[in-house]
Amino acid sequence: MKSDRNLSSCIRIEEDRVSRQLSIPSRVYFDLDLDTINKIEQIRNQRGSLRLSPQQLTNLRYYGLINCAFVHDFDDLEIDKSQSALTFSSNYFPANQGLSTTVVRSKIDFAGQISQEIQQDLWQDSQLSSRVIQAHHWLTTEILKQLPLENKSRISFVFWGLRYLYAIALFMIIWYFLPFGFFSKIIINGIGFYLLKISIQDLIDRQITKFVLYQLIFGWLSNRTHKRQLGFKLLSLLIPS
Repeated sequence: MKSDRNLSSCIRIEEDRVSRQLSIPSRVYFDLDLDTINKIEQIRNQRGSLRLSPQQLTNLRYYGLINCAFVHDFDDLEIDKSQSALTFSSNYFPANQGLSTTVVRSKIDFAGQISQEIQQDLWQDSQLSSRVIQAHHWLTTEILKQLPLENKSRISFVFWGLRYLYAIALFMIIWYFLPFGFFSKIIINGIGFYLLKISIQDLIDRQITKFVLYQLIFGWLSNRTHKRQLGFKLLSLLIPS
């Protein structure tokens, strides 16, 4: 499968400064010209993919995060979801001209609804309009496919294995130190393991994960790209294998 890291140079993330220390992504731009469109069409024809730099992917994930793409299961986080929308705009640079024009803009809201605006002048050239729109949609789709976190780290197996070590310790304590019969110990161990599994799962899902999300959105993991990378790595360890 072919991919081209050079294509990532046409992706520009615009940020708004909300405080002295924090700037947050507000929209994503694709800077397109005929050469870039030709590269995209070549990769599409070869069923290739877009390769994003780690810094770009982190900031795009952060853009999705603050627009509620990853926190829909954490309703108690104080985020105004009614205003959430991912915005992708394509600027087109005509040949031999230094000025660009925003020709396509797509908005994807929290409910998954998509709205699109296309500049009227673009329709005057039907062949160009089709190529620009297809390039815009391909870049948008490629980015959206890469936003979800995937657990590919072996470290996570250790993390998730800890709960089974707790279960084994509980089993040994009950088996060797409580004065019950064989079948009573089996029943108690089964109930204890189930309750322990629920409590640890709740601790991970509702406490640790929520804490990391909160720090990514509002706290000390939010204001630098390398901190955001750390935050997303922590989240990936919390995803079950």
